[in-house]
Amino acid sequence: MPGCGTVTEIQEAHSLGVEFCKIFPGGLIGGPAFVKAVKNPCPWTFIMPTGGVSTTKESLTEWFSASVVCVGIGSKLITTELVENRDYKKIASEVRRVIDLIKEIRDSLGISESF
Repeated sequence: MPGCGTVTEIQEAHSLGVEFCKIFPGGLIGGPAFVKAVKNPCPWTFIMPTGGVSTTKESLTEWFSASVVCVGIGSKLITTELVENRDYKKIASEVRRVIDLIKEIRDSLGISESF
């Protein structure tokens, strides 16, 4: 999945057949405001931000309110400490918590599961 940082890169990705455009680093290229700015003239664009997505309700709500289709969360979800400690139960519980939180947010915003 290409990491796009401009509208031109998103358009180029679409012209190559990409369905979901990853914006990276999402937080640094404008965050949810960037997504809203792209989605207004290009509502068909499916955007997945990575980099700058936190596991908090506030962060996830802001991204999904901007009409992202999904989010990529790396080190803010699966931390180095959890990996180094091999705390797989905590990793699993954190992933489940975030998935449940995303479902709750999507439901509250009226976002269906289909794209």
